[in-house]
Order: sequence, then C-alpha cells, then structure tokens
Amino acid sequence: MKRLSEIESKIRDSEVVEFHMDWKIWKTDSFNQEESILIKFIKDKYLLILNLKGLEVIDLYESEFNSQYIENIKCFIDKENKIWFVLDPFDERIEEIEERDNFIIRCKEYELEINEIQTNTQHSK
Repeated sequence: MKRLSEIESKIRDSEVVEFHMDWKIWKTDSFNQEESILIKFIKDKYLLILNLKGLEVIDLYESEFNSQYIENIKCFIDKENKIWFVLDPFDERIEEIEERDNFIIRCKEYELEINEIQTNTQHSK
C-alpha cells in the first residue's frame, strides 16, 4: 500500500464537527445500493469536507473514539486503487493497517473540499 501523506497532513490536527453515514437502496430493473460517509472537520480557519463513496470496509468497533480531535491519521491507496482511512491509528508511524488501529474505512473514491471559514466582523454603532 502507498501512503497518501498529502491527505493526512490536511486532516491531521483537526476537529470533527459532523459525521454522517448514508445508505440508499432502491430497486428498478435490478437492486441498487449506494453508501457514503461525510465527515466535516475544522482546522485553523478552514472547514474540510471529506466525502467517502463506494464504502467497502467500515470498522468503527471501538467505542473510545469519543474525541473529536484527529491528532493522528493514516491514509493509503492499495493495489486495487481503493483508499483506506484510519482516523484513530494505534501508531501513525507504522506503514500499514494494524489490528490495533481503529475507525478504519475503505472506499472506492473520496473528495476533500477545503473552504475558508468566513467570520462576520460587522460592528453595530
């Protein structure tokens, strides 16, 4: 697996402000299913919106992911061009996904949108 350090650096040291899972199932001529996870983070003066599509693995087992702060993160792309996000790694320095890692998501594609947070600086007289 190849490490995606650019994505890691953008998300590392941010705070999760929203986590949303979405499953859509419909039937036309055949059975269709679409799943996604949307995670919003705040880092400095920026809102980061991470949209994960085509979910294949979701491991949210450990209940100790109570902290919204993402201090460490691992992100990889595998031989099949699937993207792995580990939002609560046991040891970020290890170059693979470990059994002790937590909050693991594998998806087919992702989008990361970064927007500057606008503050209202109007003052009344």
